[in-house]
Amino acid sequence: MKYIYALRKQLERVPLQCPVCGETSDSIKSYSLPDVTFMFVAYSWGYEHHVACAKCMRRTILVTGFDGLLSANVVWPIFYLPRLSVHLVRTFVKGHSEDIINDLHMKLLEEDGTDTNQ
Repeated sequence: MKYIYALRKQLERVPLQCPVCGETSDSIKSYSLPDVTFMFVAYSWGYEHHVACAKCMRRTILVTGFDGLLSANVVWPIFYLPRLSVHLVRTFVKGHSEDIINDLHMKLLEEDGTDTNQ
């Protein structure tokens, strides 16, 4: 168990390339951002998954928030604002998102030939 914990701590700081800007970063984030359209008589709700370095993710969150302000209008402060605010604050935390660490861990196990079903 200590080995797995130590390995995951090391994976938090492994530099990876940002899929958006191409720069190397030790803080790749993976978030599902809301996609809401509200037209008083009908609405649409979904999520878009984004993976990017912290800087690119902040830009994506702000653009998504602005787009949401136009498309979600009156429900924006109820649904959009709290969720995007949490994601924005999380981009300032050093290290990769849990999804990224899990993916790296699984790749290491596959390369090692370790059985992941144990």
